Amino acid sequence: MIFFDFLYYYIFSWYSNTKNTGPEGSACFAVSGLQIFNIFSVYMLYTIARHNKFDIPKLFSILLFICLVIFNYIKYVYSDKRQADIKNKWESKPDEYKLQFRKFLGAYIIISFGLFFGCVIVLASRAGI
Repeated sequence: MIFFDFLYYYIFSWYSNTKNTGPEGSACFAVSGLQIFNIFSVYMLYTIARHNKFDIPKLFSILLFICLVIFNYIKYVYSDKRQADIKNKWESKPDEYKLQFRKFLGAYIIISFGLFFGCVIVLASRAGI
């Protein structure tokens, strides 16, 4: 999906400018983290709407995250050609598109964190924690 490709490249570029070691792994881990936040946010919203108890086994959560990291690692880090393709696609976009997309990615990251932690707070207050 081109959205996550550009998200990876955006995070990779940011890490490359701020950190000298491991921007590929850091970007892969960050993309996987945002994906797991989105998956759990959808499930938590469903749980909140249905007034059900939130219960995802910890082992399932860990395995799902590991699977996402492995998938993203193979997709983005393991294949040098893939990274070059994403960079070429990004570089071929007009500057106006890049600016709008960066704004959209920033909003996506903020909304992902806000929605996830908002749902956690609602579910925790329901459980009396």
